[in-house]
Parts: sequence; C-alpha cells; structure tokens
Amino acid sequence: MSRIIEAEVRPMITSVQRSYASSFCGGDETAAAEELSQALSEMLVWDRGTVWHDLIKLERQRCRLGIAPAVGGQRRTSLQQSNSLSPEDGKRNSLVSPFSVKDYWVTVVVYTIVFAVFLSILLLKIPGLPSPAARCLALLWLASAFWSLGTVPLYVTGLAVPLLVVLLDTLPSSHGDRAIAARMAMAAMWSGAQLMVLASFSLAAALSKLRIDKELACVLLRVASGGSRVRTLMVLMFLGYSSSAAVGNVAASVLCMSIASPILDELPQNRVTTLNYGRSLLVAIAFACNVGGMTSPVASPQSVVAFALLHGNYGLSFSEWCAVAIPTSFVLLLLTFWLLKPDYLAPADDARQALLSGAGGGLAADSDHLVLPPRLGGSGHFCDDWRRLYVIVVVLLTVTLWLCSSFTVLVFGDISLSALLPLVALFAVPDLLTKADFLSLPWDVCFLLAGGSALALAVRDSELLVVASGFASSLVEEAPLWVCILATVAFVTLVSTLVSHTAAANVLMPFICSLAEVVVPPQVKGGVAVLGIPAALALSVGCALPISSTPNINATAIRRQGDDNHPWLKSSDFLRPGLPVSVVSIGVVASLGFLLSEMVVTNNVVHARHVDPV
Repeated sequence: MSRIIEAEVRPMITSVQRSYASSFCGGDETAAAEELSQALSEMLVWDRGTVWHDLIKLERQRCRLGIAPAVGGQRRTSLQQSNSLSPEDGKRNSLVSPFSVKDYWVTVVVYTIVFAVFLSILLLKIPGLPSPAARCLALLWLASAFWSLGTVPLYVTGLAVPLLVVLLDTLPSSHGDRAIAARMAMAAMWSGAQLMVLASFSLAAALSKLRIDKELACVLLRVASGGSRVRTLMVLMFLGYSSSAAVGNVAASVLCMSIASPILDELPQNRVTTLNYGRSLLVAIAFACNVGGMTSPVASPQSVVAFALLHGNYGLSFSEWCAVAIPTSFVLLLLTFWLLKPDYLAPADDARQALLSGAGGGLAADSDHLVLPPRLGGSGHFCDDWRRLYVIVVVLLTVTLWLCSSFTVLVFGDISLSALLPLVALFAVPDLLTKADFLSLPWDVCFLLAGGSALALAVRDSELLVVASGFASSLVEEAPLWVCILATVAFVTLVSTLVSHTAAANVLMPFICSLAEVVVPPQVKGGVAVLGIPAALALSVGCALPISSTPNINATAIRRQGDDNHPWLKSSDFLRPGLPVSVVSIGVVASLGFLLSEMVVTNNVVHARHVDPV
C-alpha cells in the first residue's frame, strides 16, 4: 500500500520542486528541494515544539550562522537567524567580548583588576564600614563584575552568590553559625515570585505548542496592516508589546521576529528604502518588546527581580504594579513609534550605500504598499480544538486571579501560591504539556532570581544598605523628591543600557528601595513605591546598545536574504534611535510613573519587613 501511495505522490513532489525551481531558484532543482525541505521542517518543529524548544534550536542556528557564510546561490531565510536566548546567553556579546576575541591579554587584565579590587575590599579596612558590610561590598563587586562582563553565564554567577554569602560570613544575624546562615540563604533563594515565573513560562509554552500565539498574531497582522508598511510596523510593535505582557519579552521577541522575517524576505532586495524599512522594523520590534517587559511583574526577567523585592519586603501587589506600568508603558509605546517613524525614511549611510550599489541595487523609492507573504496566514479558529479552548480559559483565569489580588489572597493566602493552579492545570491534562516541556522551561531565570534574592538578603542583613542609603541621602538631603526620582530613573536607565536589564535589576534594586525609605517623606502616599516602581520600570527602557536586552540581541541576529547574508542591523542602528527613546522614556517614567505610583499604591509601608533568622 505504501509503495502505491509513494508512486502516486512522487511525481507530484517532483512537479512542485520543478515549479518552485523555475520561479525562485533559477531552475536549480537541488536548491529548490533544500529550501522546500527546510520550510517544511520549520513548520513541523513549530507545530510540535514549545517556544522554549525553539529558543534552544534557534540558539544553535545562530552559532552556526555566525561562522558559516552563504554558499553559491543558496538562499537563507531570515527565520534561520531569528534566534534568541535567555538573558544570560545574550550577554556573551558583552562589553569586553570584542576585545577578548582580538586580544587575550585584555581579558586577563580586566579580570585581574576585578579580583584585585575584590581582595582589596575584602582585606583592607574601610573607615565607617562594618566588617560584614565590607565583606558584602566585596561580594557585590564580584557579582556585579561577572554579571556585567558576561563571560560566565548569569545563572552560574547567581548560583555562586549563595555560596559566597555563607563563606564570606555576610549575615550577622546568624551570629557566626554557618548552619543558620545556610538556612537563611536557602530560604532567600526560593520565593513566591519564582512560582509566578514558572507559571508564566508554562502558559507561554502552552500557547506556543498549540500555535495560538502565532495564529492570533498573524490574523491581527493581516487584518490590521491593510497592506501598508507604516501600519505593519505599528501592528508588529503592538504585537511585541502585548505578547510581552502575555508570555514575556524573551518569548515575544522570538515570536515577532519569526513573523517579521518572511515580510523582510518578500521586500525588493538591494534597495536603500528596503534597508531603511527593514532596519526600522526590527529596531521597533525590539524596543516594543523592551517596553512590554515592564507591563507586568512576569513580563521580563528584570521585572521579576524587581517585583520579588517590592512584593516580598514592601507588600506591592500584582495589580498595583500593572495599574502603574500599563498606562506608563503604553504612552512609551506610542512615543517610541513616533520617534522611530522618521527613521524609516532616513537615508542610508555611505557604507550601506556603497554596499547596495556594489550589489547592483537601485535607489528607486518604494511606495507604502506592502504585500504580506501567504505563509503568514491564520485560520482564526481558536476554539476548534478543545485543548486550545482549555488553554485560553486557564490563561484568562490565571490573569484574573493575579489582578484580583485581594480575592486571591483571601482564598490562597498569598498571590504567589495561586501560580501553582496553572502549573497543575496545564501539566495534568494528557496531550498538552509533558515532562519534556517541563524540563525545557528556562530554569536559568529562576536560578538567576535565586542569586539576586540571596544577594539582596546579604546586602540588607550586613547593614550595607544602611550605610549606602545614608551616604546617598546625604547627597540629596536638600533636593526635592522629584529631583531624586529623576536622577534615580536616569541612573538606572544608564546602567541597564550598559550592563543589561537583568544584571542592573539584581544590583541596583536593593539600594534604590533602601534609599526610598530615607528620601521619601512619610506623608507621601505610596511610600517606597513612588521611587521603587519608577526605578523598576526604568530597568526596561535602556535600549541604546545591542547588548542592553534580549530583544535587542534577537534583532541583531536577523540577516538579509541573498548571497551577501549581511546582518540587517549594526550597533549604530540601535544607538541613533535608542538615545532619544531613552531620554523620552526617562521623562515619562519619572513623571507619569511617579504620579501613578502615588495615586494607585495604597500600601504606605516605608520600612522593609525583616524576617527572623530561620
């Protein structure tokens, strides 16, 4: 029977290959067969895998593409490069990596300085700094250096932090008892915020595995774009923003890049206007995913870190965060689109002009018309499968529970415990999420959060926060509150741009919350939140460098279709629009974020909750 079917199907396959070769490959049937096989493989992988399987696959493809140029007339689709990685993998392209490739000794010198400063802080007596605080400062320096340089994955550094917290004796509350110190460090490593992270990752995996997210995005794109390049750019920015709120900006950037890649492939190649539009489209998606990372406490790794601190120590609820972050981020999204739209019409620089001219490209202007590829079609039938309907109900129920925090606390005792509900609901149903899906969740983010929580415990217990906040408050003693907020937001934006959003969250948030306890007057409604929430939102707006965030790293990996296989973006493509976007974001977060924090947050706690040693 199989031989009969094969005999009937084989001529059909050959006919399709010949038609495709004559239309797209210049008659080369071998190249046509490879491209058709590759496209079919991508479709099968998408249907049976989750977004986290795709992250691993795309990371491997990116590594191969980084060293293997295109050969002969073989074409590469941009989807091959739409890779993204978890935040720690992206940090491999760090500030020192270009130098470490060129000169081994520069790396040696950098790390020699890092360990020299570490030993100096550890061994030398610093006036006005107690011994536990000095040891904690040494630990903070070492962790910050490794998180910033990125040579070691971020989660590995996070795993090393609890070890060093105990070994360096940075917990005076343990009274020198290593057993008590170890229990305190272990208790700090696991928090309710990690349950919420796992729940959001599982929801994203279910949406991806059943293709709900991509089908919804394709339907919205086809309906709303109207065949216009400008409207398509706007719709993709909104998709990146909204999907970041739903599944996290790490997964959202992969989803949106996979949608944008076929669009870029269909554009007339070797034209300056095509290059400008493709550049603006990718940068806009990256920036929209960055902004979307602040919309909820689980929308990005840095928001998870910040919310874990604000929720655990100051009682900030999930709904209060969203009430401040969603209006602020939506205003930022509109302003970002307004700032990026002129860049779509900007002329290419001399180097790109020469590259395009050398490739035989014309400089003819393109109209605003855009034809979407047929492969971006969607049926729009989201309830034709009981599993899809079940996942949609679980997602809506989970979001409702997290937003109705008072009811959730009344029923579950803590909002983070309700995160177990979607985990049980998704993994208990057959033919939905399996053990392999559970193992493929990005556990690295959880261990990164664990390291940040242990570091925050050490900084607080060693009284380093008291010393640092006292010093900072003396600098701004006479300054108005709005000046403190503006300076803090600007400083956080600068640091998060240079060392990545996640690393900045781990290092800066404990100090900022401690500073807020001192500089925020007791009569100000919202307490610590009026400084803590704007600072937490500012962690997501730094976007002027390719290494600033995971969505930025994803965008740099997309390569142009054709024999040259050049990347669409280079560093200046982020710097030029990223600087004005960052400046505008600082103003919006410091003003609108502060006003909403004061209006929405009802908890007026200005002192951290201290937990007795275990």
